[in-house]
Amino acid sequence: MQCVERLSYLLSQGHHRCDVALLYPVEPMAAKLDGEKSVKVAFELGEYLYHKGIDFDFMDYESVVRAEVVKNELHIAGERYKVLIIPSMKAIRFSTIQKAVALFHSGGIVINAGALPQASERIGSHDAELDAMITALFGKGAEDSTASGKINLSKNNGKTLCTIDYQEIESVINNAFPRDFKVLSNSSEKIFPRVMHRKIGTRDLYAVYNVEKGTNCFFRSKGKVELWDPFTGETSPLFQTKQTNDGTIIKMPLEQKQIQLIVFNPDKNVVQIDSTNLDEILAFEKTGHNLIVSGNANSAGEKVAIIKTSTKSDTLKGIAAEPQPSIALDGEWEFEVNPVLDNRWGDYHWPPTNELIGPEIRRTKYADETENLTGWEKTDFDDSGWPIITNGFGPVFYQLGPLPDEVDINQISRKFSGSPKITSSDSLLIDNKYYHWQIYQISWRFGVENDPGHQGIAVRLRA
Repeated sequence: MQCVERLSYLLSQGHHRCDVALLYPVEPMAAKLDGEKSVKVAFELGEYLYHKGIDFDFMDYESVVRAEVVKNELHIAGERYKVLIIPSMKAIRFSTIQKAVALFHSGGIVINAGALPQASERIGSHDAELDAMITALFGKGAEDSTASGKINLSKNNGKTLCTIDYQEIESVINNAFPRDFKVLSNSSEKIFPRVMHRKIGTRDLYAVYNVEKGTNCFFRSKGKVELWDPFTGETSPLFQTKQTNDGTIIKMPLEQKQIQLIVFNPDKNVVQIDSTNLDEILAFEKTGHNLIVSGNANSAGEKVAIIKTSTKSDTLKGIAAEPQPSIALDGEWEFEVNPVLDNRWGDYHWPPTNELIGPEIRRTKYADETENLTGWEKTDFDDSGWPIITNGFGPVFYQLGPLPDEVDINQISRKFSGSPKITSSDSLLIDNKYYHWQIYQISWRFGVENDPGHQGIAVRLRA
């Protein structure tokens, strides 16, 4: 809970930093001009870019109008965008195109993914002024449906591109400026990075997830680098970094399924381990005139670490000893289980308790007790036919249906009201179709097992 509280607070501070603004396609839907296609392109392209580690914001037309063109960027409410993407919008606000033209001429990037705009709220379609601006941006008008992939340049190095190829769009972004974040090594093509960058005061905070430990990643930020732990609130310096002209390369310290909060503090006196053959850096110390690097090595022999500051470079050397021989864990062993499950909020059993809970049996094999069931307690009893249930979940009633609307429910109730017991073998024949009774199992606390999103909310209104 404290981890969630810290993340909720931290990741809502300052301003979001991403380079791409993707227009939210309201206008084509409202104008009924191939709106479904526009929505499809917008969400598919957004998912593609995010899988590639390119963060973005959806932007509505009102925000575009309020945004200011500053050099080669759109500035709005503390956010800054270098790229504006139009997702196959046959209908668009006239003011949006005007702002896109201004961004292009100032050195920004405008990309049209798919069909070009052909109508606006100004005078509808067949608007010579709108078509002239579209042609000036992309080198062709709305009537030309071909996606050439040709890049147009402005006098201030602004770029435009009209294409439906998502890889082309990614390539233009990659080649236009240093990416804000980029995975450089050790990453499988099936592993998609997740990143959020926020500017909080003078600090740059990156929340990175789904990146493997040891992966080299580029961050378009500089300064003293720290790792913040959302579980404990503690901070620790990161030394396996390398500054470049555009930013910093960091060897990611945590595992793939851990969120990694990388924070840059402005500091000219940055100490970084530029290169090392140690497999993991644990600490860096300066005692008097001595520099000490501590770390782990997977092999024996000489280990080297090159330390760089803003003024000099030092090479440290040490010897890693041969690893200790393996010890065979033969024979009998004793062990002790330490309770660690925090039940203060009743997460594990009800009512809540202040105790820490140890291992508990959550799933068991189950069968209804009958008079002829004997020997079930013996170790050689065959219970292979017993179902496995989660404790706390069980049968509550039998359900039938859903039934056709024209069925007489009262007649069904009278039919089964005299039955001594309903079973799963009982059925009802309606219009040559059998409807069987089914056991409905729930937990009174958690609802239907593995279906937490459909519990429903009861609402009562009073006049």
